[in-house]
Amino acid sequence: MNSNWKIFLPVIIALLLNFGCGTAEAVGGYLSGYEEVEPKPTAVSWWSTLAYLLSLVAVFAVVVVMAYFTAKFIYVDRRRQSVRKFTAGTESLCLHS
Repeated sequence: MNSNWKIFLPVIIALLLNFGCGTAEAVGGYLSGYEEVEPKPTAVSWWSTLAYLLSLVAVFAVVVVMAYFTAKFIYVDRRRQSVRKFTAGTESLCLHS
Protein backbone atom coordinates (compact mmCIF):
# COMPACT_ATOMS: atom_id res chain seq x y z
CA MET A 1 0.00 0.00 0.00
CA ASN A 2 2.87 2.36 0.79
CA SER A 3 4.45 1.92 -2.66
CA ASN A 4 1.15 2.80 -4.36
CA TRP A 5 1.28 6.31 -2.86
CA LYS A 6 4.80 6.78 -4.20
CA ILE A 7 3.46 6.23 -7.71
CA PHE A 8 0.11 8.02 -7.50
CA LEU A 9 1.18 11.09 -5.51
CA PRO A 10 3.33 12.61 -8.32
CA VAL A 11 0.53 11.86 -10.82
CA ILE A 12 -2.05 13.63 -8.64
CA ILE A 13 0.24 16.64 -8.13
CA ALA A 14 0.93 16.89 -11.88
CA LEU A 15 -2.78 16.76 -12.69
CA LEU A 16 -3.61 19.43 -10.13
CA LEU A 17 -0.88 21.72 -11.45
CA ASN A 18 -2.04 21.17 -15.02
CA PHE A 19 -5.65 22.05 -14.19
CA GLY A 20 -4.49 25.18 -12.36
CA CYS A 21 -2.68 26.46 -15.43
CA GLY A 22 -5.70 25.94 -17.67
CA THR A 23 -7.94 28.26 -15.66
CA ALA A 24 -5.92 31.39 -16.44
CA GLU A 25 -6.23 30.78 -20.17
CA ALA A 26 -9.97 30.22 -19.95
CA VAL A 27 -10.48 33.65 -18.37
CA GLY A 28 -8.40 35.38 -21.03
CA GLY A 29 -4.82 35.04 -19.90
CA TYR A 30 -2.44 37.65 -18.70
CA LEU A 31 -2.11 39.20 -22.19
CA SER A 32 -5.84 39.71 -22.74
CA GLY A 33 -5.61 43.51 -22.40
CA TYR A 34 -2.48 43.85 -24.52
CA GLU A 35 -2.75 45.90 -27.68
CA GLU A 36 0.03 45.80 -30.22
CA VAL A 37 1.29 49.27 -31.04
CA GLU A 38 2.95 50.00 -34.35
CA PRO A 39 6.48 51.29 -33.75
CA LYS A 40 7.11 54.76 -35.09
CA PRO A 41 10.72 55.64 -35.82
CA THR A 42 11.98 58.81 -34.24
CA ALA A 43 13.79 61.49 -36.15
CA VAL A 44 17.58 61.09 -36.07
CA SER A 45 19.25 64.00 -34.36
CA TRP A 46 22.71 64.65 -35.69
CA TRP A 47 23.54 66.59 -32.55
CA SER A 48 22.83 63.61 -30.33
CA THR A 49 24.87 61.34 -32.61
CA LEU A 50 27.79 63.76 -32.56
CA ALA A 51 27.56 64.16 -28.78
CA TYR A 52 27.57 60.36 -28.38
CA LEU A 53 30.66 59.96 -30.56
CA LEU A 54 32.46 62.77 -28.73
CA SER A 55 31.64 61.16 -25.38
CA LEU A 56 33.13 57.88 -26.64
CA VAL A 57 36.32 59.68 -27.68
CA ALA A 58 36.48 61.50 -24.33
CA VAL A 59 36.08 58.26 -22.36
CA PHE A 60 38.78 56.62 -24.48
CA ALA A 61 41.13 59.55 -23.83
CA VAL A 62 40.51 59.37 -20.07
CA VAL A 63 41.25 55.64 -20.06
CA VAL A 64 44.48 56.16 -22.02
CA VAL A 65 45.62 58.92 -19.64
CA MET A 66 44.84 56.76 -16.59
CA ALA A 67 46.76 53.84 -18.11
CA TYR A 68 49.73 56.13 -18.79
CA PHE A 69 49.90 57.43 -15.24
CA THR A 70 49.39 53.94 -13.80
CA ALA A 71 52.25 52.56 -15.87
CA LYS A 72 54.43 55.51 -14.93
CA PHE A 73 53.68 55.02 -11.23
CA ILE A 74 54.39 51.27 -11.39
CA TYR A 75 57.67 51.87 -13.26
CA VAL A 76 58.87 54.49 -10.73
CA ASP A 77 57.82 52.33 -7.78
CA ARG A 78 59.64 49.26 -9.09
CA ARG A 79 62.71 51.34 -9.90
CA ARG A 80 62.81 52.64 -6.33
CA GLN A 81 62.44 49.12 -4.97
CA SER A 82 65.32 47.86 -7.10
CA VAL A 83 67.50 50.78 -5.95
CA ARG A 84 66.64 49.97 -2.32
CA LYS A 85 67.57 46.33 -2.83
CA PHE A 86 70.86 47.34 -4.44
CA THR A 87 71.79 49.82 -1.70
CA ALA A 88 70.76 47.36 1.01
CA GLY A 89 73.19 44.83 -0.39
CA THR A 90 76.09 47.31 -0.64
CA GLU A 91 75.79 48.64 2.93
CA SER A 92 77.53 45.59 4.30
CA LEU A 93 80.52 46.01 1.98
CA CYS A 94 83.54 47.78 3.37
CA LEU A 95 84.46 50.48 0.89
CA HIS A 96 87.01 52.32 3.06
CA SER A 97 90.53 52.74 1.75
